[in-house]
Parts: sequence; structure tokens; C-alpha cells
Amino acid sequence: IAHGLAYLHHGCSKPLVHDHLVTSNILLCDDLQPKIANFGLGQAGVGGSLECDMFDFGRALIELLTGQLSSDENLYEVRKLVKEVLGLNVSDSRLRLG
Repeated sequence: IAHGLAYLHHGCSKPLVHDHLVTSNILLCDDLQPKIANFGLGQAGVGGSLECDMFDFGRALIELLTGQLSSDENLYEVRKLVKEVLGLNVSDSRLRLG
């Protein structure tokens, strides 16, 4: 998923945004490789933004890791787990799920 977004954002002649990256738009091929689908493609700066795609990617990751819809509670649990397991505080406490 990250490779696909990186290609859209940096591999095209003009950066493209997906503008609706949710788990239902992530499909698995026969070899279980994820593919991003249902593009509402737009150029960066028109409608969506690269930052919105990254926020949506983070929400999708939380859903994939927890098996639950992303929420403030999930974000808290993910931060707590990262801190406990890795001994790191890698997330910015100012970030909030919308």
C-alpha cells in the first residue's frame, strides 16, 4: 500500500492523490499482494492532498492492525503498544483521528 502511494505521490510526472483511501479500497491479488483500487484521482492541490492520503493511510493501517474501525481509542492503544514494545514514543501526541 505504501509503495502504491509513494508511486502516486512521487513516481508520476505530476503528483496524484487517491483522495479516498479506505480499507474497502484495498484489494488483495491471488498472491495476497495489496492493490489500491477505486481511484478518485486528482492532481495534488486540487480537491484532496498528499497529506490527506497519508492520514487515510494511517487510519487504514490502524484498521488492518486492530481489525476495528479507527478511532481515538484505537490510536491510544496503538501508541501504548508501540511505546511498550519498542520503548519509543514515535507518534506525535498532537495528531488526532478525524
